[in-house]
Amino acid sequence: MANFIEKPFFYQWGTGPLDERPLGSGEWLPYMAIAYFVSLTALKPLAGASWLQKPLKYFAVVNNAFMCLYSTWAFVVIATVLARNWSNSGYAITPFFCDTQREMLKSMDYQMYIFYVSKYWEWIDTYILVLKGKPVWPPANSQFFLHIFHHATTATVGWLAWRQELTVAWVGPLTNSFVHMLMYGYYTLVTIMPSAQKFGIYITPVQIFQFMLCLASFAPEAVDSVLFGGASCGATKRCSAWMLFAYLTYLGFFVKMFADKKAARRAAKKAKAEGGGKAPATVSVTPGQKEMLKKD
Repeated sequence: MANFIEKPFFYQWGTGPLDERPLGSGEWLPYMAIAYFVSLTALKPLAGASWLQKPLKYFAVVNNAFMCLYSTWAFVVIATVLARNWSNSGYAITPFFCDTQREMLKSMDYQMYIFYVSKYWEWIDTYILVLKGKPVWPPANSQFFLHIFHHATTATVGWLAWRQELTVAWVGPLTNSFVHMLMYGYYTLVTIMPSAQKFGIYITPVQIFQFMLCLASFAPEAVDSVLFGGASCGATKRCSAWMLFAYLTYLGFFVKMFADKKAARRAAKKAKAEGGGKAPATVSVTPGQKEMLKKD
């Protein structure tokens, strides 16, 4: 089954020696992060350009639909291979926390590589926001670091997982592809059916739960790596340090975003109630809060 559903994304360039694949060498990571910042700066002069908005809207729909399909593929394939590996291990529980032999990661190289590369494609999300004229630059929007830091660093997380520098490397790709399947599906649906926007309040809590799950699953390896040099599980110290830093930072940013959205909704309801349906001058809803509400 896995071989069959891999075919739409299967190309020979994704199966050669690790460092020889496109963007495969770790040397690419800092250069690509710099390229991300440079490209955002280059796009800034086009922010909010009226002639771009209509084609940009259609492009965003196509991109969201594509990412929904890709995320669905990634989730199904990784889950299928994981289930097969678990069956082959005799349904052992230990490999889910400390998989010294990488039993759960067998036959996942290609899927993990494509997942890593897809993190660069996700830069398009920020490009679209910038071109739409959304305030993703500080201090106008507290979500700046969510978009900028998150998309600048997720490729490194994906690369370390692909290189199996931790034994539960499948957890991130599996949970992230599931969340993105829902998220991009929601963004696509809202464009076609605006009434579906009410379901947006559930996206961020699901993302927060994903980060907490990843941290919990990685905790045993991180302790083993930091305190005992990976003697029991085999995770590298650099991977442990970076994963903990990245996921804790993501969790903090997403929790803050969720709190900001709740505050924005409360402010909007208060404004509506005190103004008889319209916001009075005494109750202000900031531009940042309005932007939060639009994203729900």
